[in-house]
Amino acid sequence: MDYVKQMDGFYNRIEVQPLSDAAISLWHSLMHINCRTAWMKEFTVPTITLRTKSSLSESAINRARKELKKKGYIIVQSRRGNQSPIYQIACLTETSNQSVDPTEDTIFNKIWRTIREVTKPQLANTLWVC
Repeated sequence: MDYVKQMDGFYNRIEVQPLSDAAISLWHSLMHINCRTAWMKEFTVPTITLRTKSSLSESAINRARKELKKKGYIIVQSRRGNQSPIYQIACLTETSNQSVDPTEDTIFNKIWRTIREVTKPQLANTLWVC
């Protein structure tokens, strides 16, 4: 993942699909952690670590996580017990050569089809996943 291009894509996207301050803080925290994992496709992080990095309470993290997931910025898989969720960050760059099959009816593609309705056509041809 290209960190600078991802950041640029993030800020381009929030111009047309705004996020709460908490969601922005959580996304940046997840990006930082993912960078430290050498851009693993999927990674886990304890809530206490997210609380420290984002300066958010646990309930604010939960709300921000739901918002990021709903708007297609991240994919989150909950796990049983006290296990940390598994995160995947959506690639928001325009130059990614990895794309999701647009005919596949995933939640990511459903969200992306909704986003396409409100975003610039040149940005909405493909959903990129890093």
